[in-house]
Amino acid sequence: MYSDELDDLNSREDFLRKEIHKNCLLCMGRSRLHTNRAEKNPEKGVVLNSLQDLYGTYQEKYELLRKLNSTAEKIQNAATNKRFVLDVIDGCKSCGRETDFANRSLAQLK
Repeated sequence: MYSDELDDLNSREDFLRKEIHKNCLLCMGRSRLHTNRAEKNPEKGVVLNSLQDLYGTYQEKYELLRKLNSTAEKIQNAATNKRFVLDVIDGCKSCGRETDFANRSLAQLK
């Protein structure tokens, strides 16, 4: 029962990380376009929403791992990732689009 939930959370985490990767790179690339459309930035909203969803996923994962009496390392990693994603959200909001900030930051997740 719980292992199915954990598998679902892991697959959702993988999907969201790929979504953030793709849209963060598109957001950065769009900033280099010299058209009026460059002013609009739909990818940043997608990245921010995906980061919020990723935070929720880590929150659920943390709670589930505690229910399962999982190893302290796994529980601590989920808690650390959850806090780290909040920092990435703040960084993404203030990003100047010169680098793929969220994409590079996600490489540091455990």
